[in-house]
Amino acid sequence: MPEERITTTRDYEGARVIDINIGKLIEDEDIQQFGNEIFSYLTPSSQDYDPAVDYCINFKRVEFLSAAALGKLITMDKKHKGARDNHLSLAEVKPEVYGYFEITKLNRLFTIYPTVNDFLANRAT
Repeated sequence: MPEERITTTRDYEGARVIDINIGKLIEDEDIQQFGNEIFSYLTPSSQDYDPAVDYCINFKRVEFLSAAALGKLITMDKKHKGARDNHLSLAEVKPEVYGYFEITKLNRLFTIYPTVNDFLANRAT
């Protein structure tokens, strides 16, 4: 497994943004690590879990992702919804990546914001 974390987080009042720090989520090893890191934030028994915050995954750096990465996102959303009764949000998805969400109709499953600031502003309303 890669030694460096694939994700980092930024905490705001009532929100946590999870930044993806690699451009391509296509290698099995990276997808597994990505899933493990995200699951650590969404699993109630984890020390990283915070039930009081809304979660947004920031795709700003992601230029390509595989079908396996999309599958991992679906699993993450189900886990999060089961714990919080709401969906994960996504932000800053590049047009070429957004195309994958459209083709698979995952753009209907996730709320996708143009920017992280839009996610944060929407939470405040």
